[in-house]
Amino acid sequence: MTTQKAQSKIKSSTVAITVLSILLAIAVVSTIVLAAFTANRQASQTITFGGGLTIQVSNETMNASAKWLVKSVDSDGTVGSDITGATTALTNGAQFASFKITNTSKAAIAIAFKLEKTGTASLYVGGTPNEDTALDVETTLNYAGTSSNATEGSGALDGWYVISSLNASTEAELVQAINSVYSTAAISGLTGGETATLTLKITAVYAGADATAALEAEVAKANWTTISTGEVESA
Repeated sequence: MTTQKAQSKIKSSTVAITVLSILLAIAVVSTIVLAAFTANRQASQTITFGGGLTIQVSNETMNASAKWLVKSVDSDGTVGSDITGATTALTNGAQFASFKITNTSKAAIAIAFKLEKTGTASLYVGGTPNEDTALDVETTLNYAGTSSNATEGSGALDGWYVISSLNASTEAELVQAINSVYSTAAISGLTGGETATLTLKITAVYAGADATAALEAEVAKANWTTISTGEVESA
């Protein structure tokens, strides 16, 4: 939900997190600098929508310093330890954690979310790293988490995933884990300078018979919260 629009429409509607910007630069040698939430540095952050509706970003999505959780990936596809601070992890590979949220509202909610990618770097989707299931955010969407019961929207929600109902105190995995290339051959084949930016847009309303129409209205007004992944600087 855009902060300016939220303030003009509903005084009680706030975005309690700032944009987490992670630009994934894929080069043979890169230095990853993860951007943290600049406000409340806790491992969980709450997003508040209009009418007191709230969702909370899971600790499994962020580390204890409120940074996007990224793990190294060995050349055989084994997911290793967390990447923190400056590193040359992309000599191996990197995997962004799946994006999980919990409905912290008092009632069931409906969610629409959309992942966008810019840049030329190849990214792949799946909890087990691979280099053959390319991330698709435009045609046949394939990034929805397996636990979210999400379906592709249509009409005004074309290009979005929709969860029609998520009960209070229930967790949903919106986006599966996403990884870069990691095998020795693939990394050796990089020319350097390839980049990709992932942006996740989330909007939510209370569940019910008119939830789809309400989500469509929010999307039409660009009322969503934007969260982006990773920031990388070339070595």
